[in-house]
Amino acid sequence: MTDLKTDKTGPNPLAPRHMTVREACPDERALREKQHGSAYGTNPHENDKLDNINHVLRGEILKSVSMVDQDKACRLLGLSSEDDFASLARLENQGKILRVEYEGRAAYPLFQFDVASKQVYPVIITLMEMRSDAWGSNFHLLHWLTLPHRSFNDARPCDRLPHDADDIVASFDAEISEPLHG
Repeated sequence: MTDLKTDKTGPNPLAPRHMTVREACPDERALREKQHGSAYGTNPHENDKLDNINHVLRGEILKSVSMVDQDKACRLLGLSSEDDFASLARLENQGKILRVEYEGRAAYPLFQFDVASKQVYPVIITLMEMRSDAWGSNFHLLHWLTLPHRSFNDARPCDRLPHDADDIVASFDAEISEPLHG
């Protein structure tokens, strides 16, 4: 059996390594530029500006949505065992609840909860199953759910969850058939 202890004299080889575009090797930079189009060019100041704009926009989107923490999400789902957080983590791993990071903590959009039934609206689970990793993250799904759509008379899909599940699925299916642009 291999011993996974790390050498205390050097960097931990198991620790995640996050590189900026400027640190990336040429192959990684080319891949990121291909994935993000012209968003990541060769000018580091433009990259920093873009990163700052993305950070600000992400913050604005997250502030526009009522969020609940893990404890409140457990209560909304009627989880009352001593192992509530583990049950919530299982739902996350199974793709049965929408979770995003907000100010460094797990956050759950309140709109996804059918409070009367103590469950996540089934349409949220369907959308999460439909979304591929190539299309985008949970945050991209959150963003899509909170944008006004013409197909809903400029209403946001998140506001229509209890009433228009089939239309939301059809609209999302049309959306994910197009490539996601950075």
